[in-house]
Amino acid sequence: MVPNAFLNLLRAKRTNPIVARCLHEITQGQVKYEGPTVLPLSRAKDLYSIRAQINSELNGGAIEGFDELLVELGSMGSPCQVKLLSVECPSKWFILFTDESELTLYGILESPKRKPVWFDPVTGYES
Repeated sequence: MVPNAFLNLLRAKRTNPIVARCLHEITQGQVKYEGPTVLPLSRAKDLYSIRAQINSELNGGAIEGFDELLVELGSMGSPCQVKLLSVECPSKWFILFTDESELTLYGILESPKRKPVWFDPVTGYES
């Protein structure tokens, strides 16, 4: 179940096409929500800069949202934590980046899944 505060954060940013698609998937009712994971800002910048490069070079840009995310994370100056929230849908995966209080959305990544089934971190994709 996706928390209401999280839904309100998304609704406030629904003019972003990726956010709009995430909200649409959530309203369809078939999602798995996982959250939050917390990373220091410096670690999030390092990790997602590398992932953006891999996405560009190896995935042909299949994952959307890196440009906006990296600009936003790069503009943040003070040491802080970044929360990552995951919304898995049958055919897509969304990772949202917020501030510690989950009141500010820094960015959202939309990733297509290899198979339109649920993913299990231990066994992989369900059959």
